[in-house]
Amino acid sequence: GTPVVINTADSDYITAVYHVAAQKSVVAYRDGGASNYGKCYVITVDPSNNSLTHGAEGSLILDSTYGISGTYDSTNEKVVFAFSNSNGDNGNVRVGTISGTSITFGNTQGFGATGGAGQVALHTSCVYDLNSNTVTIFYSRNDQSNKLYATVSHVSGTTLNMGSDVLVDNSFGVQNSNITSVADTNSNKIVVFYQNANNGDGYGIVGTPSYPSITFGTPVEFTATSGSSLN
Repeated sequence: GTPVVINTADSDYITAVYHVAAQKSVVAYRDGGASNYGKCYVITVDPSNNSLTHGAEGSLILDSTYGISGTYDSTNEKVVFAFSNSNGDNGNVRVGTISGTSITFGNTQGFGATGGAGQVALHTSCVYDLNSNTVTIFYSRNDQSNKLYATVSHVSGTTLNMGSDVLVDNSFGVQNSNITSVADTNSNKIVVFYQNANNGDGYGIVGTPSYPSITFGTPVEFTATSGSSLN
């Protein structure tokens, strides 16, 4: 179809989620023309001519935003966005409800804080698992040499009930922030992929979430190409 401009300023950390029940997509991004705040649009696709339209711009957070990731909770029919912000590396998450061509969010909730200080590095990745009805958020913790951690949660209304931080992989001294995750509905597992900062190689590990925690298998290297990047 024809490209449609949704933001006329620099747009970074773009992520999109499809809401099955509403038959809409939500695209979120950092708006370089608005103090790097997190913004979003609800997108409607017309399959007859491959066109798209959008509603009014929505606000994800009024703060400089990094590492936005999103997922769709099909049980509760909500979208969930995780991100970090400039206010002390705080990890934030918000639950969104679509109505027509607009979206509203519940309160901003924190994750990855230790001793009252935010510890979330640049990127996040969140994934919904239907079998356990959980949203798992992956991120690197600054106070733990950027090792990869996970927080398991589940949606309740417009908020998330959050579990504790869980170390994903302790086989390396440090992990990079290049992370992405996906749900395997055939095996009822989730998989997170990440770059090891010691050697630049890519790894994947299988997780079994069960609120409020998660267990992991053994990490598997999928590329030995130094400098591989997943984001």
